Amino acid sequence: MATTNRGYLTRPAAADEGTPVRVLVRTETQLVPGDKSRTYGARVVGMQNLICQHVWQRNHHPWSERAWDHKCEFMIDNLECWFLIDHYGPDPAPDLDPPVLWYTWTGTRL
Repeated sequence: MATTNRGYLTRPAAADEGTPVRVLVRTETQLVPGDKSRTYGARVVGMQNLICQHVWQRNHHPWSERAWDHKCEFMIDNLECWFLIDHYGPDPAPDLDPPVLWYTWTGTRL
């Protein structure tokens, strides 16, 4: 894992798409990118893409990962919400206890 002199991650920890991993992101509803007037699904898909771009440098693939969201009531500000993406890699029988990558979305970076 490469880091800068400040200790920030310069390369995502799970860049290998063949490795099963679970990505969990905590944020607040007003920090999720997108216009509040857009549909719920558009903002969720946008956040899923953002997470996958950070971890695997590509958009979310529904056939490679399963995704869940929790408490994403976007019309309410300051509500803690969660996004979970399970990536299984090439193995159709996923690991029951994959490593977990934890992130917090600040509105500008993971």
